[in-house]
Amino acid sequence: MLLFTSSCINNNERSFNSLFLAFNKWFFIHHPEISNNFDSYTFYIKNKKGDLDYLNEYSFDIKRFNLELSQIQKENLTKNSYHEYISLNEKLNSLS
Repeated sequence: MLLFTSSCINNNERSFNSLFLAFNKWFFIHHPEISNNFDSYTFYIKNKKGDLDYLNEYSFDIKRFNLELSQIQKENLTKNSYHEYISLNEKLNSLS
């Protein structure tokens, strides 16, 4: 039983870390003014922000991140990941 509980906690931690990295990558692509990234895709994103298709995709991405975050049990995260979870949740709420 202990092994099963331990593997669930590790899986939860891995899921969160994967989500956190994916969000950070997505965030810096969709908010290029924060980074020094000047590649062509970032330029495209920066210039599409008023486009309805872009806004719909952006909104869908936020909802998807919220859904994935809601499936992670924050009580089973390490202390550092727990704080990152809270930060990510607050950031997603501010972007919605």
